[in-house]
Amino acid sequence: MRVLIADDEDVSRLVLESLLTRAGYEVVAVSDGLEAWEVLQGAYPPRLAVLDWFMSDMDGVDVCRRVRQCPALEDVYLIVLTSCGDEERVVEGLQAGANDYVTKPFNRHELLARVRVGERMVGLHTELAARARELTALATIDALTGLWNRRAFEARLEAECLKNLRADSPFALLLLDLDHFKSLNDRHGHPAGDEALITMGRLLSSASRTADFAARYGGEEFAVILVNTDVAGAKVTAELLRTRIEAEPWPYRAVTASIGIASGGGGLAAADLIRQADRALYYSKQQGRNRVTHWVEMPASPPRADEEALEKACCSNR
Repeated sequence: MRVLIADDEDVSRLVLESLLTRAGYEVVAVSDGLEAWEVLQGAYPPRLAVLDWFMSDMDGVDVCRRVRQCPALEDVYLIVLTSCGDEERVVEGLQAGANDYVTKPFNRHELLARVRVGERMVGLHTELAARARELTALATIDALTGLWNRRAFEARLEAECLKNLRADSPFALLLLDLDHFKSLNDRHGHPAGDEALITMGRLLSSASRTADFAARYGGEEFAVILVNTDVAGAKVTAELLRTRIEAEPWPYRAVTASIGIASGGGGLAAADLIRQADRALYYSKQQGRNRVTHWVEMPASPPRADEEALEKACCSNR
């Protein structure tokens, strides 16, 4: 573990450096607060610092205040060295953001023990942060395909709609559905269906740009948010994706996908955008599957009875 030492007294700094080096720490030693702050702002800063209170240019307590104002350094453990052990000084240092303090001249065993406490606290913080990332992934990642799940997709779509209102930035939504997926499951078993879904996840991940957002919407249906993409760009991307899916060497039988597109803009709500893309997807199914339809290319909406019959027929054959 790397430990930062900041002390403008040469003898004290050398003693600290020798003590911590012998204890197995990698030590970065500087002689004033400004240098300490520069080290902490650099790449891969030490996560534990021992700072003398009284230094030229910037004292240890000022360094503590700056660290606590920087979110990227929130887990840095700060120990302040002070020759003043009165209660007011101690309170001031702790209120400035120090985690602990040691009075000078310090007892070597006590200082090393407090540094080890700091090391354990940094380790605990790292473990908690890793666990929080794992829980976030569990809540937002689809376990089978590795894509974002429906919850994450809906949150991102809402954000893109708001972004469009503020900056009029174009974006598009693709909804994809694997054709005849039920018959694949029925004929070859659910493991075959799972393998097809996993392959779709891989295809969408590799085909999407870094800024795009691919998700498993539910069952055999997938969604892709294309940022900074107009109608023409969305149609080209969807067609390339459709042909890539069709050309994939599927293990059990050929798999194709029907795609519906809707373009964000004009204050369109997320729910309306999904509804448009879904209607376009149904139309692709009706026209023979394995094709792309943009909402703006669809004919006038059929009467309600015909529309319900169409949806029922598509649902039974998806």
